[in-house]
Amino acid sequence: MGGILARPFIVPLCGCGGRGALRLRIGLKVGRRFSVLHKFSFVSVCIPLKSAFPGQRGLLLSLVEQNHPDFEVVFILENEHDGAKSVVDDICREFSHCRTVISGPASTCAQKNCSLIAGLRSLPPHTEIVVFCDGNSRAAPDWLVSMTEPIEMNRFEAVTTFRAFHPDPPTVSGVCHAVYASFITLSKTFFPKPWGGGTAVRRETLDALDMIDLWGRTVVDDMVLGNALDRAGIKVKMDGAHLLVTPLKDTSFKGFMDYLGRQVLFPKFTNPGIWLAGLVLAINTTLVFLAGVVLLISSVTALHFSPAACVVVVFWAIVLLLAYGCRWGTPVSLPYGPWLISVFLTVFLGTWLCVRSIFQKAVVWQGRIYEACREGVVLNVECEEE
Repeated sequence: MGGILARPFIVPLCGCGGRGALRLRIGLKVGRRFSVLHKFSFVSVCIPLKSAFPGQRGLLLSLVEQNHPDFEVVFILENEHDGAKSVVDDICREFSHCRTVISGPASTCAQKNCSLIAGLRSLPPHTEIVVFCDGNSRAAPDWLVSMTEPIEMNRFEAVTTFRAFHPDPPTVSGVCHAVYASFITLSKTFFPKPWGGGTAVRRETLDALDMIDLWGRTVVDDMVLGNALDRAGIKVKMDGAHLLVTPLKDTSFKGFMDYLGRQVLFPKFTNPGIWLAGLVLAINTTLVFLAGVVLLISSVTALHFSPAACVVVVFWAIVLLLAYGCRWGTPVSLPYGPWLISVFLTVFLGTWLCVRSIFQKAVVWQGRIYEACREGVVLNVECEEE
């Protein structure tokens, strides 16, 4: 599994010689180590958790058993009665570098933000680098070393990555998750932004940005952190060579729509420019798709291909090439049929969710309803009715 996870993110580009593909390799070289360093900085890995699920222990162990020589793992739960408590308690008894923190319920921010704040406040004085990570993904053994090396070498203050979804079985709804993740990975390759599921930041930087205060009143963690880094002029390094892999079991379209709906809605509050650009792009892409289908059908029916129809054919060829390229770039091998279907479904469903977000004023996330306003500031928190 480690070899699979360490694959670089690869994007085929047209117009190249040979096999017609240029491999764009993003991230650090596999197996690279701190050959010029005399010591490692102490790293605290903060993992907020909510509820237990099958296979959770194995995923958490992939984060606990990293080959970094000097780090701790901080599991953060909302309360003592969380279903994941027994899992992390067993791990903490087995591994001395693991511990648990109880955050309590959030009242002025998202629950995940509340958990991250509790983790930050619990850090020992000698922590130099903080890594924020979700607990539902599998990491390669050298993931932590790769994420922290650019900070250790003083090349960057923050390093991020993303994930690849692994649906098993590869249902269309599950593959839609994988398609979306491949789009985001590609975008982060060219426009690096921190991802809450896997980001390393120098502790001094977090303190200077006053992230405890910012997270303590906002609805999402990563976009708020990204905005703070942008304001401070701090660049983020994207490590596409060490994507996390998130297994998906028996996922449903409702689960995908809930997940994608949140991703569409968050920037409406934190980054309205990005949200508006995404809305315009999604609507225009869908209109072009639909116009192309109508034009092709009319051309085939009339047995006459106009110049416009030829342009549509070229457009669809480019779309299919990009769809294939995104599949080739993910570290998880998925069948072509569901992948191509899911590409179009993701675009159409994403457009619907973008339009719907115009009228939404609250984010529903893990049983809570967060009413938010500009800059992601939370106005009210309510429990979702069963």
